[in-house]
Amino acid sequence: MSLSITVLLSALAIVAASPTLPPRACGTVYPTLFSLLSPEPGFFNSVMQPAKADTPLRTLLDSPHVRLQHIQGTEGKSQDNLQFVDFKVPAGSNTCQLEIADHADMLYFEKTTDNNAALPALNIMKLIPGALCEDPSTENVTYADVMDATPPVIQYYHWGAATLQRGQSSIIGSFPSPPANGNGEDGHVQFVLQFDPDQLGAGSCDWVLPQSTTDPGVLGLWFGLA
Repeated sequence: MSLSITVLLSALAIVAASPTLPPRACGTVYPTLFSLLSPEPGFFNSVMQPAKADTPLRTLLDSPHVRLQHIQGTEGKSQDNLQFVDFKVPAGSNTCQLEIADHADMLYFEKTTDNNAALPALNIMKLIPGALCEDPSTENVTYADVMDATPPVIQYYHWGAATLQRGQSSIIGSFPSPPANGNGEDGHVQFVLQFDPDQLGAGSCDWVLPQSTTDPGVLGLWFGLA
């Protein structure tokens, strides 16, 4: 079975933005992903337990994937792994829609305090178009580049939210697509995914969804252009 696509940009309907850009057919655009690991606050006594889910974690991590982690340490200290997502949006696009889905039933989740815990809510941050860099696929994006940038590069800290169940999907939101650069080349739209800090609760969490780069029929997190 093909793996679920964790972050995917799918063109629903794309129109020309200028006379020099012809209308485009519907299509799918795949993302670039970077993990953003927050600074380690110190020694941790609490660690994730061995995987108990029916989907082996090793299988998920052997493929491209989105992974969110919250590791609870001592004295209330914690460390988080966020997910940076970049889409190259074709020049001439108009409107974008972000959706998350697990059509291949591959979502993995574990919580140290409760093996039967409900899947956590996700918070989606949206970056200022083009504020980070023109093409992050050529650079290693770090936690400090995004979360501690001066001036800030995050446009909306709570742009969208989702709670994904296995085999289900959820539309997160839509907005105008970013402009092409000065040469008429593809623009970029970027997001950061994290656990919703207001609904995280106690203990450590590990959330993983694999990403296909070839099969839009088994989506994970995808981005649609209209």
